[in-house]
Amino acid sequence: MNKKQKTRLVISLLPIFIAVMLLYFYVTRPVKIGIIISTRTSIGHEENLAIRFYRDRFPGIGLRKTEYIIYNPPIDKNEISQAYKKLNDAGVSIIIGGGISTEGIILAEESQKNRIPTFGINPTTHFISDRKDRFFRTVISSHYQGKYLARVIEKEGISRLAILTDMDNKSYADAYSSSVTGFFKGKSRSFAYTRTGSMWIDLHSFNPQGILMILPAESMSEAIIEVKRKNPSVIFISSLWDFDRLASTFNTPEINGVLSLHIRGITSEKNDPIVKKFEAEYTITSDFAMLVFSIMDIVYEGIKYAGAERDALIKYFEEPRYYNDGYGSLYMNQYGDSFPNHLFLKEIKDGRIVLRERIALEEFAGKRD
Repeated sequence: MNKKQKTRLVISLLPIFIAVMLLYFYVTRPVKIGIIISTRTSIGHEENLAIRFYRDRFPGIGLRKTEYIIYNPPIDKNEISQAYKKLNDAGVSIIIGGGISTEGIILAEESQKNRIPTFGINPTTHFISDRKDRFFRTVISSHYQGKYLARVIEKEGISRLAILTDMDNKSYADAYSSSVTGFFKGKSRSFAYTRTGSMWIDLHSFNPQGILMILPAESMSEAIIEVKRKNPSVIFISSLWDFDRLASTFNTPEINGVLSLHIRGITSEKNDPIVKKFEAEYTITSDFAMLVFSIMDIVYEGIKYAGAERDALIKYFEEPRYYNDGYGSLYMNQYGDSFPNHLFLKEIKDGRIVLRERIALEEFAGKRD
C-alpha cells in the first residue's frame, strides 16, 4: 500500500473513529440525577430509602450509567435552596424531591428560577398548580382531592365538620383544608392540633358530626380516642397523609370506620415485585415506595426519549400526555399537574384497609375526550 492509499484509508476511517470516540464519551459520561428529600418525616424517610433502592436496582439508562447526587436537608427554605444550588452547580439533568408540600413549594420556586426540570414526589398543595415553573408531579393537587372529598363527606350525612390541622406540615394542611371547605356546603371550623385543654374544649363545644384529620398517624390515633370518649357517633376522615400507617401501626378498635380518599387502590402496589423486594430488604410496610418507583420510571423514560439535556427534558415533560404508573393511568398537563383516572375511597375495617368505592374523575375523562 503506497502513501496515497494509506492517506485515503486514514481519511475514510476518520469519521468512524470520531463516531466511536463520541459514542465512548457519551456512554462514559453519566446522567446526573439530583435528589432533595428531607428525612425528618416518616414519609421522607421511606421515600429516601426507595430512591436509593431504585438507584441500586437500575444503575443505568440505556447505554449510560446514572450518578445520583443525594441531599437530605432539614425542612428549611435556606437549607433546601442551598442543596438545589449545589445540584445546579454539579450539572444534574433533573431533580427529584418534595416529600411533602412544604418542600414542594420551595423546589417549585427553585425550578422556576433555575430552569431545571424538577419532579415532586408527594406535594399535593394546589398553591403550585397551573404554573409554568418546570415543576412536575404525578399526584393530584389538593384542590381536586378537596372537591371529591367534600362530596364524600356530604354523602355521609355530615353537615357540621371539624378540621384538625398539623402545624409541622402547614403548607399541606392549609391547602388541603381550604380545598375541602371551598366545596363543602355545610358548616365547618378548623382547629390547629395543639393537644391543649382549650383545643379539646373548643372542639367538643363545636359538636361536629364529622372530623377531618390532616395529621400524622400518632395524632390521629390520639384524637380519635379522645373524641370517641364523649361522642362515639362522630365520623372520622383522614387525609391521605399517614392513613396507611394509622391502620398498620395504631391498630385499635377505635380506628374502625375511619375513611380516606386516596390516589391509589388497595392491591396494585402491594403485588408489585419491586415493592415486595423493597419491603423485604428494609423490613417495613411500604406506603410510598410505588409512588417513588413510578416517578423514576417516568423520568427514565423521558431521558431515554429526549436525552439528558435540561431544556430537552422540560420540553418533553411539558407536552401533555398520558402515563401508566403503579396505580393505573394518569394525565399530566402542560403545567406538570396530574389527574389519575380514579380516586379510591378507603375504610379501616377490623384492622384492615378495604376499598369502599372507586370514584372516576371527571377531569381525566373530559381530557381524554
